[in-house]
Amino acid sequence: MNHEGNVLPDGKLEALEAQTQKYLSEASDQMFTEYLIKLKERIRNQKYQVDLLQDELDRSYQMYLRRKELAERPVGSNPVGEVPANMQVNMPANMQVNPPVNVPVNIPSVNETTAVKRIEEPARIPASAPIKKTEGGAEFIVGTAILSIVGGAFILTALVMLTMYFMNGFVKGMCLYAGAILLLLISELLIYRKLPKLATVFSAIGIGGLYLSTVLNFLTLHNFGIMATIIITMLITLFAILLSRKRDSFVYRILGLVASYLCLLTVGEDISTIEFCMLSGMILLINMVCILIPIRKYKTAFNATHMCSNLVFAFLMDWRLGEFVIPIEFRLLLIIGLLLIMQMLLFAQMKHEQKEMAVGNRVASTVLKVFYAISAVGLTNILGDIFWENMLYTEMLRYGSVAAVAVICIVACLALRKYSVKWYPYYLMNLCCLNICWCTENDGETIICLLVLLVIAKILSLWRIPALKLCDAFLTSVTCLYLLAYMDENSVYTYVLLAGVVISVFFISQWQTYFEILLTYTLAIFAVAQLGGMLKLPVFTGILFVGMLLFNNISRFRGKHIVVFNGFALAGEVICFLLLLNPVYQNAYLTYLIMLVFGLATIVLTFQEKYHMNFKCKNMIMALFLTYMAIIIRTNLPVINSILLMVIALVCVGVGFVVKEKAVRIYGLVLSLLVCVKIVLYDYIGVSTLQRTVLFFAVGVIALIIAGIYIILEKKNTKS
Repeated sequence: MNHEGNVLPDGKLEALEAQTQKYLSEASDQMFTEYLIKLKERIRNQKYQVDLLQDELDRSYQMYLRRKELAERPVGSNPVGEVPANMQVNMPANMQVNPPVNVPVNIPSVNETTAVKRIEEPARIPASAPIKKTEGGAEFIVGTAILSIVGGAFILTALVMLTMYFMNGFVKGMCLYAGAILLLLISELLIYRKLPKLATVFSAIGIGGLYLSTVLNFLTLHNFGIMATIIITMLITLFAILLSRKRDSFVYRILGLVASYLCLLTVGEDISTIEFCMLSGMILLINMVCILIPIRKYKTAFNATHMCSNLVFAFLMDWRLGEFVIPIEFRLLLIIGLLLIMQMLLFAQMKHEQKEMAVGNRVASTVLKVFYAISAVGLTNILGDIFWENMLYTEMLRYGSVAAVAVICIVACLALRKYSVKWYPYYLMNLCCLNICWCTENDGETIICLLVLLVIAKILSLWRIPALKLCDAFLTSVTCLYLLAYMDENSVYTYVLLAGVVISVFFISQWQTYFEILLTYTLAIFAVAQLGGMLKLPVFTGILFVGMLLFNNISRFRGKHIVVFNGFALAGEVICFLLLLNPVYQNAYLTYLIMLVFGLATIVLTFQEKYHMNFKCKNMIMALFLTYMAIIIRTNLPVINSILLMVIALVCVGVGFVVKEKAVRIYGLVLSLLVCVKIVLYDYIGVSTLQRTVLFFAVGVIALIIAGIYIILEKKNTKS
């Protein structure tokens, strides 16, 4: 008996757990609260007899009420002392809760003490008294579970065979229902009292029989039309949901939810709009009832399964109804309804997680979050496919769909504002808007949609919300790719989108390196694509160089990974200089000159500690760069290359002595000797006498200057 005089039904740990949870929510005593938490764990582990646990809980609750009554008496009525020993809650040794020391309470009077002693102390349950395990586990599994399933299946088969071969159509259909209902009644009214697990098996078979009977009556026996089939299926599903609530059964709930989708099999090409609306409304109603009337156990597992089945049904619906003549607005309403179900499931799971964590239980919602992300991608793609398949839709329908999704997602964000997943609907809204606005032949609408989403993302990025970094990066990447793919110089939308990309540079606040690389290369590629002639490489190199100066000298853009951006920019410049080897740039002196200036500026200005590129061999790099530029330049007078190389050798020797870098001096000396060898073996052949004269004279003068430098410095070193 509980404190209210109600008898605890056999085999129902759930009622005891619910009673414990009720006391826990009302308890104001620390000792009794700790005891209830421990008792709840013992109930869930089911290591003790239920009757003993119930008696212990009832006695402990009476003790708690009496102790609370005594504590609420006026302070002066009785002296203050410690809690009497007979007022402590007795529990098993391994579950004992240490009471607080010296808790002041009112010592009862003689009459009150006598009354307290009349309350029987709760019996101690030894820790070593768990429920005995049944011997022969495998034998009993086969005897109870497997044979019960096989027997139930055989009974259903027998009923189907009986009705199919010995009765007319209507009687056959009704007998199918009668057999399933009879099995369900026997299971719930008789078997459940003694064998709850076995009853669950038979009840599941009975519910399955009801669904099977409905499908057979429609497809084979033709007793029902589609409207009657939908209504009967909805009633069966609601019954299964309510039964699962009463029995707190995960199996019943999943069976009722998934089996409701069987109505999809009854849909044919002749389905009308009203019938489709009835089907869609029934499925959405069943989904909402499953969320609003949850089961008490296995909530997380059911929510994850519900989320997954929601997506699977959406794909089945898209495949099944793709070729039917159903107005687009009704198909869109169904998908938008499924998007609403997603938000309700996420909110229900977060509420459940918060409630369980408040009492010390850990809830893992990772699987449901993964299914939410997969469903977001899948449902938005289905939404886009519907618009692609129906190119005659109106703009108002497209805008209305965007508005409906936006409202659902905004409301969901507000409802989830206290939870870590509050930005999940925002991601969903972006995916839906992109898929809907992408399905149009008007590029202006797509660009406007991209810009609106990009502006919202950039404004939100100013708050540096970590959860929105991925969305910001995704939208920026999509905008940049669309800009490079669209690039219609005759369209004003191209330059509007370009302006959006340029302005977005000033909103970089997170993941600076990624955005800097993305935007710099996007602008460089766009500029090169719009230009013609020989200025492509200089423009590309110039944008990369300006990007390095901008992002390294403004503290707001200078992130901790700025060296990565510098590496990408420097690599891009190197590729541009290598592309100068292309013969198309022959006699392109302006191109060579601009590239030479950018190359020297990069080495002089950016090869510093501030740019994390303070190379020790910077002068050698400059010498190699000048040598490379002197070699690749193409003119009508080949001897000019040799003269330029000799000048570079002279400069290297002079600079090497000035900055006291022996490696640079040696490089200049070796380069001068190689140029002389080149003149004798290569340049001397095939040129006119005048060119030979100029070449030998110029190279000879430079060689003498180099020699003079060494002679002068040698004398200085000797005197010193």
